[in-house]
Amino acid sequence: MTDQSAIRRTAVLLLGMHRSGTSALAGTIGLLGCDLPTDLMPPTDANPKGYFEAYGTYFLNDAILESAGSAWHDWQGFNPRWISSAKADEYKDKALAVLRASFGTSRLFVLKDPRICRFAPFWLDVLEQAGCRPTIICIHRNPLDVAASLQRREGWPLAYGLLLWLRHVLDAEAATRGQVRAFTSYGALLRNWAGVARRLESDLDLAWPRFSSHVAREIEGFLSGELRHFEVPSERVLDNPLLSEWQSKSFAILERWAATGEMRDDYPTLDLIRAQFNAAAPAFAELITTGQEAGRSLAAATQELAASKTRIGESEVALQNYQQTAQSLADELSQAQAARTALDQQLAAAQEATADRAQAAEQALAALALAQAARTALDQQLAAAQEATAERAQACEQAEAALAALGGEADGLRQSLAQRQEAQDAALAALALAQAALVAAEAEATSVKRDLALEQAALQSQIEQHQSERAEAQEQSAMLAARIASAKSEAVELRHKLRQNLLERKSKVEGLETQLSQQRQD
Repeated sequence: MTDQSAIRRTAVLLLGMHRSGTSALAGTIGLLGCDLPTDLMPPTDANPKGYFEAYGTYFLNDAILESAGSAWHDWQGFNPRWISSAKADEYKDKALAVLRASFGTSRLFVLKDPRICRFAPFWLDVLEQAGCRPTIICIHRNPLDVAASLQRREGWPLAYGLLLWLRHVLDAEAATRGQVRAFTSYGALLRNWAGVARRLESDLDLAWPRFSSHVAREIEGFLSGELRHFEVPSERVLDNPLLSEWQSKSFAILERWAATGEMRDDYPTLDLIRAQFNAAAPAFAELITTGQEAGRSLAAATQELAASKTRIGESEVALQNYQQTAQSLADELSQAQAARTALDQQLAAAQEATADRAQAAEQALAALALAQAARTALDQQLAAAQEATAERAQACEQAEAALAALGGEADGLRQSLAQRQEAQDAALAALALAQAALVAAEAEATSVKRDLALEQAALQSQIEQHQSERAEAQEQSAMLAARIASAKSEAVELRHKLRQNLLERKSKVEGLETQLSQQRQD
């Protein structure tokens, strides 16, 4: 129950269709000194300047619409049964709590959410219970701008956005008659915000606490050209054959009210438009819903087709990568084969060198055999010389005996013995030379054998290494060939699957297009 003794608070209630400048107006009023909610929604790409509305109000209004079997993008009238149900009282308690949480005890604050246009009487009762004097600002924007903005953001047809615009402006106007209110437009706010602010002060019996030259610079920066997402001249709206008479007449009245003030003579026209709109809504609601569902199905199919084309493109890129990989593997195989040929040539050269060294070894062995034969001959000569020396020594002894006996023949025998001794010394010298030659020949043969053994071992190691490298090259060649074959097989299978998938999706899209065409004909 309202405490009538409490000091009255003023709530500036902004009503307007989505994408109609409610955020720009709320931000401007906030800069002029009205308190904004403490739980502000953050800016987004769709509204980079900010929304200037409370999270609590946003979530509560969505819950109210769902409770009444509706949604924020419902173009039909709000369920009147919900207002008179117990659920409305339950949500009023929640709304009072939201107001306390968002604005505390503020005596001048701005409440804004386009959803309130659909059920403004609910919030007027809540503000009354909270001890607040509602002052209402209805802001509008030409419907073509709104529909174009929604089409860009939501992907909706222009006609659907126009229906939403008509529902919000008609319901907001009808629900606030008799209240303290004023009308303005988004275009007027951007063209001359100061003039709009002074007129709102007069019409609403308000005083903006921060209306000054210093704040004016802030507002000029806030209302920059970035807020002008779409702007269609008013004359194009009034003369546009795509708009219904309901929309063009409603817009003309709102434009006139925003320029010169509200006129009661226009009430019957607005009431008639709203009554006709409400009466016609059930008749074509089902058709619009069916068209929307078909449009969503077609959009989903189109997206799916685009995704399929993207996947096909990715697969073709993958196929090209496979082909490049196969070509790279083929190049590697060619290089391996070239390396194998080089190894075979090196092996042939090594085998040839081995044959030459084997021939040299055979020649060395033959020389060793000749040296051994020469040694044998020298041994035989030495034995014969030793035997002759023994015989001569025996003859010397006989000669000495004869010398002793004969006496006269001693000198002749000694001379003969001396000559024979010289011959024996010469034979011994020859024997020593032969032995030295034999030792040298043996040393040379031993060196040749050692070099030959080392060369044979090195050659054998090279042969084994070449054989190992050749086996490894053969194994790599086999693996590369297997990988190339596998890559080609996978590429062929992938291309077949992708073509089959594309054909199926094309068939599905053609079926959906045929179904949509039949529905349009019906």
